[in-house]
Amino acid sequence: MQEKVKLTIRNSDYYINTDGDKNELEALGKILDEKLAEIQSNAPMASVTQCAVFACLEYMDRITKLEREISGLKSQIKGYHNSILRANEEINKLKGMN
Repeated sequence: MQEKVKLTIRNSDYYINTDGDKNELEALGKILDEKLAEIQSNAPMASVTQCAVFACLEYMDRITKLEREISGLKSQIKGYHNSILRANEEINKLKGMN
């Protein structure tokens, strides 16, 4: 069931319908508001829209780096898995020699 959540970001209200966790969405709105306030304090002449673009770029950069890291970890796990399979094959061969 969709629930309407009110987020206040940089003194503007946004009403968002969500099927997700209302508290989580409110927490994300608070984080975004704080990030935009931080950016605006460092660039007081920037509009809220410009600050939102800067925040979006920062978050996209983080996501891209995390996706690369996840991909690397998946490759590493696959390598470990293959090593375990090879070790099991060797163990089974050794067991068959007895």
